[in-house]
Amino acid sequence: MKQSGICPKCKKAAVIQIKAFKGSSTSNRVQLSKWGTQFTFFDNFICTGCGYMEQYVNLEDKNWQKWLSKKLEDDSLDSDFV
Repeated sequence: MKQSGICPKCKKAAVIQIKAFKGSSTSNRVQLSKWGTQFTFFDNFICTGCGYMEQYVNLEDKNWQKWLSKKLEDDSLDSDFV
């Protein structure tokens, strides 16, 4: 859906993208730190035909890049923290 612009559910080419925004909505972000002080945000892709939605982490977000670099450096991507 992100790459093709076609909904995998209804097969329509009626997909819109809503870029990540740093608002107060908890449904648009994922917590990266144990104490909830660091977040990264999602880009949303929504089919205007059937309402199906997919979310992807915004890979350009600096918090995401910093968190991922630290996890790769520590070799701790496979942790119990979700």
